[in-house]
Amino acid sequence: MQVESAKFELRQMCLDICTMAGTWLQYIKRGRETMSHFSGGRLHILYLENRLTNISNERLLRAADREIRTNYDRLSYPIAAMKTYLEQLRKVRDSICKFLSRTRMFMDDEIVEKYDVTPTLRTPQVLEILEFLSSRYDAEWEVKEMVCRWRTLTAPTKLKFS
Repeated sequence: MQVESAKFELRQMCLDICTMAGTWLQYIKRGRETMSHFSGGRLHILYLENRLTNISNERLLRAADREIRTNYDRLSYPIAAMKTYLEQLRKVRDSICKFLSRTRMFMDDEIVEKYDVTPTLRTPQVLEILEFLSSRYDAEWEVKEMVCRWRTLTAPTKLKFS
């Protein structure tokens, strides 16, 4: 193993970790905002669907159905945004996992293991940080996947009128 290239890669990893942690936080915040927008839209649709039970006029039923479909169409933006956010989060998570495996490999070398990446940060501490971020990101990722699976289960209703 080339010690100097490993040291350089560790220094670069530290810079990238800071950037990725900020990116992760930014997309998590955007995802929360988008999910609140999505849930507000879903609540409005549920309200409209519940209102259908009280409508007896066929013309009003068709109008209500049209409004429900329009609201489902409005949900396409938050869904597309969430897909984009999840893709970015996946890239960050995969990069952290790659950094973690590289750092574990570097720990096999005695020189790199004792290397001070920064004046206050040594290689074992970088490994600890990466393990923490990896476990945290994996847990948050599972939650995101469950939310996305829930979304696929809530398809729009198809109302038909004669």
